[in-house]
Amino acid sequence: MPYYCGTMSSGAIRQTRSQTYAVITGGGTAGHVFPALAIAELLIEAGQDRDSLLFVGSRRGPETELVPAAGLRGRWYDVRGVRRSFTPTAIGASLKAVALIVGATLSCWALLRKERPRVVVSVGGYASMPATIAALLTKTPVVTCSYDLRPGWATKLQARWARCTAVAYLPSALPRAELAGAPVRRAIRQIADRADKSSMKAALGFPTSKSLVVVMGGSLGSALLNGIAENLRKNLDESTSILHLCGDRYFDPLAENEFRTIDGVVSFRRLARASDMALVYGACDLMVMRGGASSIAEIAVAGVASVIVPWKDAAEDHQTMNARLLADHGAAIMVAENRETSERVVNEVRRLLADHPARASIARIAHDLGEVHRHPRLVEIIQVAAA
Repeated sequence: MPYYCGTMSSGAIRQTRSQTYAVITGGGTAGHVFPALAIAELLIEAGQDRDSLLFVGSRRGPETELVPAAGLRGRWYDVRGVRRSFTPTAIGASLKAVALIVGATLSCWALLRKERPRVVVSVGGYASMPATIAALLTKTPVVTCSYDLRPGWATKLQARWARCTAVAYLPSALPRAELAGAPVRRAIRQIADRADKSSMKAALGFPTSKSLVVVMGGSLGSALLNGIAENLRKNLDESTSILHLCGDRYFDPLAENEFRTIDGVVSFRRLARASDMALVYGACDLMVMRGGASSIAEIAVAGVASVIVPWKDAAEDHQTMNARLLADHGAAIMVAENRETSERVVNEVRRLLADHPARASIARIAHDLGEVHRHPRLVEIIQVAAA
């Protein structure tokens, strides 16, 4: 099984069992991986050595690239999510998923006995189950992090035996819940300290004199938002540029992914994903996005005006609940997913681009609501559990 051991200087001492402080587990999607990386950053900021942290995730997720790129050790297992339907095909797939989780749990049990971490920190999702069950079997303290207003089944299950549940919002029905804020990467928390918006637009290759609209469908992409991006390209005037982050599965490198004005200025660019989301948040004037919990927390921290289209088929409609955290306070515009969605989004984008005070007000309220995430208590909670 692949094992990444991080970069060490020539005189460094190799990792020993007693040096592992925390196993951070989760993954499968960027919505789980980026909060996990944010937790690692917070622990390193608090004085933990990078090599004392070990990430456990899925062999199928983006963590296999993102974790080594962050200089962290990682262990990957072949795990899959359980289907939420009862057709014969779904039942067969779910039985296979359970078998994979059992096998990965046994491997994690051996891993935890070897590494002897002081704490296991879970960001939820199916990829976090093997390590957290192994933590229960080895009596290792667990801190589970819930940054959705409506937590998923894995988080609900893990919270039953977790030492503490670190939640982004109160009230929470999860046991032993403590308000911690959502884990957000340092670069996004520090956007205010970076260069001005014009220089960030220039760094992305867009004209500084035009408004920049970013359309982002999440790490897996969204066919609906892809269509909205095309409608915006065709219906917005030349005073606006568009950056479309369509997701890996929808990106076609052979397609026409960039458009320019007659004088050669970029007006539209499509990418699978951005390498520096802090730069994107800092440069954009308006974001069109889904309602994933980590993205909701990030735009609040960054103070970005947004039009949110929650994914209607998300489990227990949790994306709508996430979006309402901002929309109910005037910190975002929420548009429900239906037949009129694309037209409504285009109209809202036009309205906000023409009304700078309204857009600025949305961004300011979002920024105020993001305060709880800019100064998270998560490290303190983890330290107490690990003591």
